[in-house]
Amino acid sequence: MSKEAIYQCENSACPLGSRADQGFFTGGMSEQGRAILGLEPDHPVGPGICPSCGVKGTKTGDVHKFIQKEDPYQHLHDQVQERVLDENDPLTGDDAQAELTRLVEKEAESA
Repeated sequence: MSKEAIYQCENSACPLGSRADQGFFTGGMSEQGRAILGLEPDHPVGPGICPSCGVKGTKTGDVHKFIQKEDPYQHLHDQVQERVLDENDPLTGDDAQAELTRLVEKEAESA
């Protein structure tokens, strides 16, 4: 289980929240996010920088706990991926989600 600090964006115009209630986020802005927002190359990135607007957030003192569990359908994801990569199988990447959904529903019915 990992923990990350929670920040509140102080920008009232940020799309992360509303004018009355600024949004909250964990982590921060990446270099790719900086480029997507069109910010200057020297604009700060990293923890505490809002990924939606680039404004430095305020640490709330709270911590978000990420609980990682195993995906009960990982074996089906793997199965579909193997089929997509198999040149002899007609399943394509475009059809993969529909096939995964079909397999999950089939397994849920038999449970």
